[in-house]
Amino acid sequence: MCQHKSGIVVRVDETTCKIFCLPREDSHSKIREHFNLSDDSLLGRFQTPVEFVPVRGLDKIEDYDFKFDDNKPDWWRDEFEAEAKRVLFAQSQLDIADVFPGKLDLKSLTTLPAGCKLEAGFTLYLNSLTTLPAGCKLSAGSDLDLGSLRSLSAGCKLSAGVLLDLGSLTSLPADCKISTGGYLDLGSVPKDQLAAWKKAQGKKAQGK
Repeated sequence: MCQHKSGIVVRVDETTCKIFCLPREDSHSKIREHFNLSDDSLLGRFQTPVEFVPVRGLDKIEDYDFKFDDNKPDWWRDEFEAEAKRVLFAQSQLDIADVFPGKLDLKSLTTLPAGCKLEAGFTLYLNSLTTLPAGCKLSAGSDLDLGSLRSLSAGCKLSAGVLLDLGSLTSLPADCKISTGGYLDLGSVPKDQLAAWKKAQGKKAQGK
């Protein structure tokens, strides 16, 4: 599966490369199709699919890991990596600032900054996170995968149109807001905490 953010690097000559990527799109095949990067095209002879994957955060270029989707090609020069990182990071920042229309795959991400806001039109994968800092707002039109999350901080808001996976969560602050149109997995939250949270949510609803 392609991971955010994907691109195709094409060698222009021995010292120059060009990076192709699309706004809010991480499919290598769709990038190739859009820019006519078939194997027999002029630009397709020296190309390689790459990934720029957020691991340690979202808002700094050093938070991301650069990876080859296939093997590193023989024609690759180390100088190409810096240019690829620059272009892919810039597009990543634009994408995350808007609603991502489909699947937003951030499953390698291990941390988020406080107050972070992420929204995906379909599925949002964040299943390597174990903690969520204060004030984060996460939403997905279909599934929100937070299956490894163990703790939430104050003021977090989580919503999913179908499935919200919080199956590893062990604590639940009373002021966090959680909503789903389908199934909510809170199977690891202690019963007394879960009851207190539900009671607090009921009081808020009555006060509206």
